[in-house]
Amino acid sequence: MRPLLYGTRLILTFFFLLTLSNCFFSRSQEVHAEEPCQAFLEALREERLFDVAIEYLDAMENSPLAPPEFRERIALHKVAVLLDEAGLIRDDARLTAQLDRTEKILTDYIKAEPRAVLLAEAQEQRARILMARAGRLLTQAKSDRMTVAQKTEKQEKARVCLEEASTAYGEIRQRLRSELKKKLDPQNPNANTDRERLRNKYVLVRLQSPKIKERIADSFGPDHPEYAKLLQQASVENLELYEKYRTRLSGIDGCLGAARCFVKLGQPDKAMGHLVDVFDLPRGSVQIAKKREAAVVAVDCWNLMDPFPLEEVFQRLRQVVYSMTPEFGRSPDGIKIQLAFAKACKDKVDKIKAEGGARDPETRKELTNLKKQANRILRSLSRIAGTHRDEARALLEAMGSSVAEAEVAENKGPPETMAEARKRGKEIQVRVGQLKIDLKQAEAAGDDSKITALKQQIAADSQSALAMLELALKMTDDQSSADDLSNIRYLQCANYYQNDLYFEAAIIGEYVLENFPNNSGAAPSAGLVCNAYWNLYREEGKLAEGETPADRSFERERLVELCDLIFSTWPGSRQSEQAGLVMTLLSLAEGDLVEANDYLERVPANSPSRPPVVLEVGNRLWQMYVREKRRGETDAASLAAMRDKAQSRLQDGIVSLDASTVSTYQARSVLALVELYLDAGETDMAIDMLENAPVAPLDLIKNKNKVAKDDKFRRDTYRTAVRGYLAKLRDAENALSWVEKSQAVLQALKNDIGDSPEGRKQLSDIYLTLARELKQQFESLGNNQQREAFADGLEAFLAALGKNAEDQNLMLLTGSMDLEIGQGLNENGLTDPAKRFFKQAVSIYSQLDKANETDPRIRLEIQRGLAKSLSGTGQYEAAIKTFADILSVGKNRQFIDLQIEAARVYADWGIAKGNSEALVKAIRGGEKRELANGKTVTAIMGWVNLAKAAQRSKKNAFLAEAVYNIAKCKFRYGQIKKQESMQQSAIDEVTRFKAKVPEMGGEPWKSRLDALLVRMQQEKG
Repeated sequence: MRPLLYGTRLILTFFFLLTLSNCFFSRSQEVHAEEPCQAFLEALREERLFDVAIEYLDAMENSPLAPPEFRERIALHKVAVLLDEAGLIRDDARLTAQLDRTEKILTDYIKAEPRAVLLAEAQEQRARILMARAGRLLTQAKSDRMTVAQKTEKQEKARVCLEEASTAYGEIRQRLRSELKKKLDPQNPNANTDRERLRNKYVLVRLQSPKIKERIADSFGPDHPEYAKLLQQASVENLELYEKYRTRLSGIDGCLGAARCFVKLGQPDKAMGHLVDVFDLPRGSVQIAKKREAAVVAVDCWNLMDPFPLEEVFQRLRQVVYSMTPEFGRSPDGIKIQLAFAKACKDKVDKIKAEGGARDPETRKELTNLKKQANRILRSLSRIAGTHRDEARALLEAMGSSVAEAEVAENKGPPETMAEARKRGKEIQVRVGQLKIDLKQAEAAGDDSKITALKQQIAADSQSALAMLELALKMTDDQSSADDLSNIRYLQCANYYQNDLYFEAAIIGEYVLENFPNNSGAAPSAGLVCNAYWNLYREEGKLAEGETPADRSFERERLVELCDLIFSTWPGSRQSEQAGLVMTLLSLAEGDLVEANDYLERVPANSPSRPPVVLEVGNRLWQMYVREKRRGETDAASLAAMRDKAQSRLQDGIVSLDASTVSTYQARSVLALVELYLDAGETDMAIDMLENAPVAPLDLIKNKNKVAKDDKFRRDTYRTAVRGYLAKLRDAENALSWVEKSQAVLQALKNDIGDSPEGRKQLSDIYLTLARELKQQFESLGNNQQREAFADGLEAFLAALGKNAEDQNLMLLTGSMDLEIGQGLNENGLTDPAKRFFKQAVSIYSQLDKANETDPRIRLEIQRGLAKSLSGTGQYEAAIKTFADILSVGKNRQFIDLQIEAARVYADWGIAKGNSEALVKAIRGGEKRELANGKTVTAIMGWVNLAKAAQRSKKNAFLAEAVYNIAKCKFRYGQIKKQESMQQSAIDEVTRFKAKVPEMGGEPWKSRLDALLVRMQQEKG
């Protein structure tokens, strides 16, 4: 639920709309107990209150006020609202997130198998989503930052969406035609009403056909033979609609569509003939909107005409510009119209001057007005970032003016009132903001002369803005309101913040919060103060080499206090969103992932600032999950919860990524998500993300994306791909193709690394990691049937690899995988297939051992693998001898992991064969060896000495394993020797450990120790 303030807004909006629309009062008395749901929702959509509409639909899901037929359509209503909102979103990341959210709602709804009529409605909404996605892809394809190949890919994807939408709309059209025929019932009084509703819907659906053809033509481009053909077809269909429905909006849309097609076909006269029909429509809010659309098309049309129809351009565009809302004026279409009108004004000025100039007062007045109109528009456009801005400034210069001169010409002298001074100060600050954008571009281009000039201009303008705001403060009097004062102080705060003077900004902003907490300047000041302290916190944290960390407690305390104030005072605001982001980042900086996750929930899902922060949280959660999985102290349920949380955040964070702009960090985040899918057993999702996602790691490598220059990213991608392809072997379908794909990726990995000595080391490390990961994947399978199927598939893969027996690295991979899977089978009671894998591992490791590998690290891995494989086949004595040989070389005896593996072999030998001597050595150590210095040592330490090492290192999981094995070996020894005292000693061993270390090394070991204790007590009797 949103805060009470939001609910109040919903109620106020409801009553506001009640007064606007008489549809709420025209319902019959019989529905007084029901809320007029549909009418209210439509009014919210018309007013563009999309967030309120979604809240309203959430509230109606279980409300008795909503009729059943409305409730069962709530998901469809939500989709419609979100698509309406998507049509107004300019930011690509936000639009992608919105469409993904919309599609998920619709997909979940369709999965619930609604009634046939509702399924049909859902298909209509699905077609709208496809159209929106196609529009996004075509817009992306226009980006100059994309390569030709990337643009082509976007266009092809757009065509796929459009063709699917075309098929869907065709089916909808057929269905509506059938329904219309059924409504021809003169006996039914409601037939005409229903028929009119269906007819309107039919016309709207029919309008989609030419629109889709036009967009498909756009995806091909003018040089393709299909371009003109499709546009011609679209124009014919549009004109048919116009002829049939001239008085309806759909007819006007057909007229506009035909004009667009004719412009693209290079036929401006035909296009203008239809646009005139739209320009000449009677006045009205709907007609004004259509005239704006006509003006956008007309600008392109006039530019194709020779001679250029200046008077017509001026007169037509002047009507549209004067009726333009501020919101439309800032949109790309609004900017296009205004720029064209300003050009027309300039051309008229030039024409008048060419014809003799200002010969009379009327002409002079006209020239002055034209210049003023053009200056006003161009000055406004020069403040809005975009490609048009340079053109606007160039036009100002061409008219003998500049941005600054235009302002002086309009302002004429010093301000006379506080309001005027404040306005001028704000306008100068806006200009400073644009100059800072220009500075970033100049710095990126390395244009030193421009950088210097811009810095000087920024400094001068910033001082001018502050001076103007100080003047505004001096001009206040008893009649000035608190709002006026708070706004001036807020602008001062913004000026300091804009110039990176964060401490000064914080002081002024906090002054506003203390003195004007309920006025309009308070909320934006709070946001700036929050950001100022965050920047100060970060600056204090940047240390040069050898510097002592600064005390950041002051900045932290102020941040926490301010963000809490913002959350409680302005919930749901932009400032609250920013505070949530700042506190998320602060929590991440301090390593508190739980708190970071909580704060992130305060940031709206559609916030354009959210994805990078979500990605950071997701990566930290992923790292925590990997760390905990390696430690082995966390129970399976908690690990799964960690994995799911990391997966959810990474999914949210990568949704807006684009291959053309992706960073290495973002690409690695996608790879992390792939690995999470594999850990969760969602193999198809993992492979789809590797191969087909908008930012697919394998595609990035294939297309030589800049991120593929990172060696680690490429090699991790290959390793993960092999892991994913091999995971498909458990399904036992198309096993051969997955084996072949795995081999191809392994070959690509080998080629990528090369055959140098360093490359061979890297390759062996990657292979060993892959083998361990496959064992973890194997262990995560739900039952032994799946494990056996997976093992069988892997055996086929390993057999194929075995054909390359001359490649020692591939042999190492094969042996490692045989060993790891053998251990996995053995641990799950599948001893017979396990022995098969162990035997294959012994054979491979024996060959490698005889090859006398010179690299000591790889040689150690070979001997270690041989010893473990021998143990797996029951050749315990040979395994112990091999381990003792390893542990008597160099510093190997100090390697605890090797000592643990050797002690395990002793324990397994003693328990499996009833060998009491082996059990004693498992506990106390064994195998004497003479070192190079002549000293004799016990090579294998045994579990007692390992337990002491665990106590010294304070590693409870390691200690728990030692206690477990000591108790197990003691108990088995007691059984063999029929010594109840030894059996009781084993029980006491676990009991003491349980009392001393209650957590017992984490949930996995706690469960194993508890189970062992119960079993020993039962067997002892």
